[in-house]
Amino acid sequence: MDAFDRRFDNIDGRLQAVERRAAVAGALSGSAMAVGTALMIEGIKQWMASRGIGQ
Repeated sequence: MDAFDRRFDNIDGRLQAVERRAAVAGALSGSAMAVGTALMIEGIKQWMASRGIGQ
């Protein structure tokens, strides 16, 4: 069982590293999408204000 445990721990360690990288990538992409959405909304608001729409 000792060899099995070492192999399992090795696989588990690699999986944790992959999951950590995926979490970081997800957080970064989510942040970028939030900023992009906010910029688009502000752009639309400015465009609408300049045309007198919605006032």
